[in-house]
Amino acid sequence: MRVCGPVAGRRGGVPREKAATQLDLVAAFPAQAITVTISAKARRNIVEQFEERSDRLDLCAQGKIDKTSDGLELKVDEAHLLVGVTRRPAEPFHANLLRPGQMSQEGLVGPEVLKSVNPKYTDAAKKARIEGMVHIEAVILEDGSVGDTRVIKSIDALLGLDDEAMKAFKQWRFRPATRSGQPTRVVVVGILRFDLFL
Repeated sequence: MRVCGPVAGRRGGVPREKAATQLDLVAAFPAQAITVTISAKARRNIVEQFEERSDRLDLCAQGKIDKTSDGLELKVDEAHLLVGVTRRPAEPFHANLLRPGQMSQEGLVGPEVLKSVNPKYTDAAKKARIEGMVHIEAVILEDGSVGDTRVIKSIDALLGLDDEAMKAFKQWRFRPATRSGQPTRVVVVGILRFDLFL
C-alpha cells in the first residue's frame, strides 16, 4: 500500500547513522495516523532532505501496513519506497491573469508552443525508478518566454524531478497569447513527463 501525508512528528532519538528512526505520518488514505519506520539505510539521504523541506512537502511511503500495539505501522527498508511530493498550493496564482478555459470567452487567442525542452532525470531519481508527470502552472509573458512557475502536481520533490521539470519548462518558448492582436500575459498548465524508457 502507498500512503501520503504530512509528517506530524518524529519519535526516537537514535542518531541517523546508527539505527532506524520513526516518523509519524498522518496519511491522506487511510485517514488515520500511521507510524512509518524507516531503516537507517533508507533514511541516510532522503529523510534528511525531507526534514529540511517538510513545511511544504508530503511524504509518500510504500509497503505493507501492520497492526501493532501502538496502532498502524509501515516499515520502509529501501529509499526508493519513499518519495516527497510538493503539496498542491492553496493560494491563488496570478489571479488577475486569464487561464486556458477562460481565453475564448474573453476574446483571447491562446499561446502556441514554439520550442519545448524535455526534463532531465537526476541520477538519484533514475536509480529510484520514479516515473510520472509533473504539472506546472506558469505565466507566459508578452514576449513568449516563461515567467513565474509553480508545481501543482508533483511526482518527486526530494530527488530533484519537480525542480528539473520547472527548469526545463522555463526554457520553453511560445507564440504569446493575444487580445485584439496585442500580446498579453496568460497562465497555462504545462505537463512534463519522466519516463525511464524514452
